[in-house]
Amino acid sequence: MKLNEMIKERNIRSFFLWFFIVGTVFVFFVYPFIRMISLSFIGEHGITLEHLKFILKDSNVESIVNTLIIGCLATLLNTALGLLFAFIISYTDVRFKKLMQIFIILPLLVPSYMMSISWTEFVRSIPLIDIDLYSLGGIVFVLGINHYALVYLMSVQVFTRIPKSLEQAIQVNGGNRLDVLKQVTIPMGMTGIIGGMMIAALSNIDNFGVPAFLGIPGGVDVLSTSIYQAVISYGDDAFLQGSILSLALVCITFCILLIQWILLRQFKPNPYSSTDRSPRIHLGKFRLFIEVLIWLFFIITSIMPLVALVKTSLTKTYGAKLTMDTLTLKNFQYILFEYDKSVSAIQHSAMLAISATIISFIIAIILGYMIVRYNKWYMRFTEIGIAIPYSLPGTVLSLSLIIFWIEPIPGVKPGIYGTVFILLIAYILRFTILPLRSAISTYSQIHISLEHAASVSGNNILLRFKNILLPLLTSGMIGGLLLMMFTALTELTLSALLWASGSETIGVVIFSFESAGYKQYSSAFSVIVIILLCLGGLLYLLLQSMFKRKDLS
Repeated sequence: MKLNEMIKERNIRSFFLWFFIVGTVFVFFVYPFIRMISLSFIGEHGITLEHLKFILKDSNVESIVNTLIIGCLATLLNTALGLLFAFIISYTDVRFKKLMQIFIILPLLVPSYMMSISWTEFVRSIPLIDIDLYSLGGIVFVLGINHYALVYLMSVQVFTRIPKSLEQAIQVNGGNRLDVLKQVTIPMGMTGIIGGMMIAALSNIDNFGVPAFLGIPGGVDVLSTSIYQAVISYGDDAFLQGSILSLALVCITFCILLIQWILLRQFKPNPYSSTDRSPRIHLGKFRLFIEVLIWLFFIITSIMPLVALVKTSLTKTYGAKLTMDTLTLKNFQYILFEYDKSVSAIQHSAMLAISATIISFIIAIILGYMIVRYNKWYMRFTEIGIAIPYSLPGTVLSLSLIIFWIEPIPGVKPGIYGTVFILLIAYILRFTILPLRSAISTYSQIHISLEHAASVSGNNILLRFKNILLPLLTSGMIGGLLLMMFTALTELTLSALLWASGSETIGVVIFSFESAGYKQYSSAFSVIVIILLCLGGLLYLLLQSMFKRKDLS
């Protein structure tokens, strides 16, 4: 009888624990979004659709059309470049592939708003050609260069898993390389291609930095910048207008996810798990020519814009050519030692990035353990709930948090909005899914017998975490944690709406410099941040080598 009572009591405690966890995730991760969307349908006399007429305003229709055009064209450019390089790297015998992959990923690693500044400075320095990046075409081009690595990364993985034997069978039966491409390569790689295209499309319509730096000065409005401009207008209906525009952006996001789901159902995933990176196509006498074209592309798209950014940061007067007479370090001096807000922005961004990473890591290792080890069906809803803020466009998430934290409970105003804490909350909500997915993957690879052996030896769950799980988790999650920290360090989409005086971040200060026309300062600050990111990359390589040596020993 006592045993049954103990089991019953344990089940009750377990139920309340799960209920508390799922409820907490819902309140903090999901409910702010629901509350923001509900503004679009609630009027003075209850539920109404009258507010939705605002979306039919000419300027809003133009923003929607621009968002769709930019999203589609940029995704097509992403796909063309991503597939081209995925095919070259996985199939041909070009040399220096590892170095090429660094240059492919480089535009993705540098924050998009910094790449916008780099490209504007680069095209300005090209003689005899007048290229206007402050246009719809300019936004498409910069987003196309920035995000093609997403398609590449998803496609190259599936291309290297396509068995050579299937391709050789087509050729033995008289098929040429084009037949192989149509009958084997594209059908078997379609899941990766579709996945890469949809991620690129979501990144393009969600992006705030490029449209803000190029579109706002050029009069090209998209939904992300329209939401921003509606909210910062501080009018009586600012939040209502922002929520209606957010609803439109969410609908576009949902349509992209629906298209992805429909397309993926048409193709079976590649069942082969082993990778084959050996060359399948030998270029022969054309290899040197193709390599020259590839490196010219990298020089033009990755190196020259950053060189132009450095040149602008070193000139005394904007627009002047860099010579010994115009060379100066005063722009860096001003950023690092004279302008208080830039120094405090670095401190705020570093503090927020480190704090958010640590808190997200703690949440991830606890929830990841419960999801994998207990495998309760309702815990999967927790994972889905945590993924929602990452799936939402950044401006939509920002507005949701503003509306929620001004008065989370009727009559209760905690005073979080307008402080640095709402930025911390936003970063945690936005990025926790990254370490959580990494933790789930790592836990799945740790056999339960290790924990059973430690438990038999008298170790409680805290000791098992300390001695067994945490070391294995850290080595498996270090890459994802550093990626989260560096992404949060240079983040702009959330900060643009959530910052207040005294809580400026790196992205906000660079945006302010660029908006005010202080391009030498925005360039100098961008150069400093890129140097910090490079040092972070070296730190990652150092930690990775340390963990590898530790695993071998």
